[in-house]
Amino acid sequence: MKKLSRRYICVGCIVILIILFYAAMQKVVFVTNREFYNGAMGIIDTSLTEQYDNVIFSGKVTNDNSRSHGDSLVSFLRDSGYNDVIYYYSAINEENKITSQTILNGLEWMKERGVKRINLSLSTCVYNQDIASWIKNNQDIQIYASYSNLKNSIDYPAMYEDVVDF
Repeated sequence: MKKLSRRYICVGCIVILIILFYAAMQKVVFVTNREFYNGAMGIIDTSLTEQYDNVIFSGKVTNDNSRSHGDSLVSFLRDSGYNDVIYYYSAINEENKITSQTILNGLEWMKERGVKRINLSLSTCVYNQDIASWIKNNQDIQIYASYSNLKNSIDYPAMYEDVVDF
């Protein structure tokens, strides 16, 4: 009887491990090859501190000593094997702030250039109807947005309908 009980316990543990592994894999995204990207990519973020050969940039390179978040995003795409054109829009206004209007300007800038995939690595807890409507009215453009790296929170644009969040 003890041997049978141990077998059931072992089988039960294995089943639980398989379920946990499967659940964890549902939350993991693997970027494996260039076929994941087909055509131009767009990034709306802060400024860049470097110039890149394959980046069409709307803004000014800041020549700062430290790398910006935007530089990290461009490097991530390059390191993932992406070699096509990247359209980059700096959403910082004259007061060095990002506003809903500068984001909308960036989305329109991307649309005018035919960019169909746009990454918005910006987050706020404030819902904006104009941005939500723009996304809803431009279904041919896929928006990717991240949640805050620092805390579990309500984050827009990641929480807008029709946005791929990560």
